[in-house]
Amino acid sequence: MVCGARFVWPQVGTAEDFVRGVADRTFLGDVDKAGARILKDYRSGYLGGFALELPGDIDEKRRREVEQQQQAAALQAAGRRDDF
Repeated sequence: MVCGARFVWPQVGTAEDFVRGVADRTFLGDVDKAGARILKDYRSGYLGGFALELPGDIDEKRRREVEQQQQAAALQAAGRRDDF
């Protein structure tokens, strides 16, 4: 297990910063190995339960998807009207 007891979870920063920190600390800076190990630990449940997205991010993403669907439906309806 890479994270947990051997690695202090960062309080700020991006996911890239986190992976780079793990790489620097445990894999001699090899970001690919660090990313693969973090993913393995996550899949194995060693990292515990946590969300990969913030609830606000999920809400915003869903809102954008609904808007895109509505726009597509409106364009499709407008196209049907032009056929007559």
